[in-house]
Amino acid sequence: MTEQSQYNHMLMFALGPVQPFIMQARKTRDLWIGSLVLSKLMEAAMSGIKGQFVFPAIQTVKDIPDIPNKYVALFSSLEQAQQAAQQSKEQIKERWVAMCQTVWEKVIAIYSDQATQIIWQRQTNFDHLFEIYWAIVERQEGKNYSAWLDETESLFAARKRLRDFRPQNEPGEKSAISGEREVLRGIRTDREGLRLFWQKIARKHSSSDINQQGDERLDAIDMIKRFAIQVHAIAGKGAFPSTSSIATGSFVEKLLDSDPQREAWRQWREVTAGKLASKSQDAAQDIPYLAQKASKEWQWILQRDGDLYFPAVFAPHRPEKDYDLPDSTSTIKRGKAALAALLDEADTLNITRPTPYYAIMQMDGDNMGLLLGSTRAAADHEAISAALSDFARGIAPDLVERQYPARLVYAGGDDVLAFAPLARDVTSTNRDQPLSILALADELQARYQDRVKKALSLVPPPQDGEQGQTVTASMGIAIAHHYTSLSYVLRSAREEEHAAKERYGRNALVVSILRRSGEQTQVG
Repeated sequence: MTEQSQYNHMLMFALGPVQPFIMQARKTRDLWIGSLVLSKLMEAAMSGIKGQFVFPAIQTVKDIPDIPNKYVALFSSLEQAQQAAQQSKEQIKERWVAMCQTVWEKVIAIYSDQATQIIWQRQTNFDHLFEIYWAIVERQEGKNYSAWLDETESLFAARKRLRDFRPQNEPGEKSAISGEREVLRGIRTDREGLRLFWQKIARKHSSSDINQQGDERLDAIDMIKRFAIQVHAIAGKGAFPSTSSIATGSFVEKLLDSDPQREAWRQWREVTAGKLASKSQDAAQDIPYLAQKASKEWQWILQRDGDLYFPAVFAPHRPEKDYDLPDSTSTIKRGKAALAALLDEADTLNITRPTPYYAIMQMDGDNMGLLLGSTRAAADHEAISAALSDFARGIAPDLVERQYPARLVYAGGDDVLAFAPLARDVTSTNRDQPLSILALADELQARYQDRVKKALSLVPPPQDGEQGQTVTASMGIAIAHHYTSLSYVLRSAREEEHAAKERYGRNALVVSILRRSGEQTQVG
């Protein structure tokens, strides 16, 4: 039986909105878990679907969100395709409801009243929060695969333009993260009532999870992203490094090459024990490269957040606010002295002092629609999909997380978002690894191009009058102070990636430096 006679209905299915759901984040963990939640929902969408998947090549998720919010599958009848679309929607909704229920029961329920339940149900309502789009196109006799795919894409795009408008009233104080939805609360709406409500929730969690003074007030979606992994609403490793830990990653990397028994290191360990060692042993693995490099004698240092390497954290009231240390006077004095000794000792060893700046890098493949337009059959499409999955699940994690002290947020095929320190102070034995954020970006783009080109080599060459496609990727990098608003830095990285495509003509890199003074420099 030929491909055309066996599978003659193409289903294109997608879940949205992606960017608003992911990018509304105060902590790096919020960003990462938001990405993981969407990947888990798409995993549910594709589970048990009986068609032939042509995109993505892998339909399951591990610890890195690495499947896109869209799939393409082929079916032998219109009825089967329609059933698959409906099944996918129902399975997404079922997975979402289960996530919400788990977070509600384990984090919120004990402090709730009827007012809390009303807000929670309104904000987690699947039909109001998510948008499901799908299109089915039958393959006409004699139509080649690329034309069929293009017709499906056009119909799908037209359906997305008819966005469902669902107005939702969100009164009262708004979330500190989304700024759109009402904060969760009890029956009391006054400021003291809100503070007491959030203090009760905070007491059951650490200061690294939520502000202990009741000042960080969130909505239902924010709480799901903050606690979904911690309460096992979804599977995954529950730690993601802070911007401070990312910024100081190269400093810690160099410390790990020194003798762990030095007196300055011993004093630092003693002073920063207890609540200042804010990461659990599991959370200390949040930068895989450092976790792999650290010897047994150095494992303790991975439990310290990167902000401890800057004097500002030992300013008055900061230990109390950030680490829940009520009597912080002695902590401040001892902390300043131990940090000064640590940095002085680093100077004697020619270890570059930690920088407060880090980078967010966002990469996207260029002209993916045109690349797919060069396919002649579903097998060609599958070859490109396999290349994208291989890059997302194998190449990108290896390069970003095992050859550099960085961390991936997601790698959805040709779409990558990662956090990284600016440069490394390493020995000659590491020269085969990227030594700076620019080298990492260059290598990431090159490895993407090589892998997709290899897949395209299996696709029949262009016919007469057709033009072959060049494989390229564009990237934006935002360099910012570790205390700069995360949402602002993310927006800048996205804007630089867009500029690389639109202003610099693709196959480009644009870097923006966001100084804490407010000055901004862009180069491309």
